[in-house]
Amino acid sequence: MIYYPIRLTPGTDPFLFLEKWVEEKRIEAAVIMSCLGSLTEASVRFANQPEATLMKGPFEILNMTGFMSTHGSHYHVCLADEKGNSKGGHLMAGSTVYTTVELLIGIMEDYRFLRTMDPRSGYEELDIRKIKGE
Repeated sequence: MIYYPIRLTPGTDPFLFLEKWVEEKRIEAAVIMSCLGSLTEASVRFANQPEATLMKGPFEILNMTGFMSTHGSHYHVCLADEKGNSKGGHLMAGSTVYTTVELLIGIMEDYRFLRTMDPRSGYEELDIRKIKGE
């Protein structure tokens, strides 16, 4: 596994940054191993909701995790407000870094992550392919 530590600066949209980074690096399979930081705004799609909700912060990122690939990525985030109340869901485009977002991403060179339709869920789900070392 190859590791990439990344720091996002104030004003950056984490979702858009990660999507661009995955495309530029031509990432076939990667995972977010660690993430913390803060947001002034958070765009999150809550469970079983069709659209994202834009929330005004500030928020602390307690955790963010995800599977990343040029074939489709999937990110979840857990946030806490100024009173310590937490919310979480799918991270979407439209969030804004407040002071920092610090990430550790691991790239898995032996795999390819695809997104294929699963008739049981009705969604494109993770499809893991081993491409080396078989």
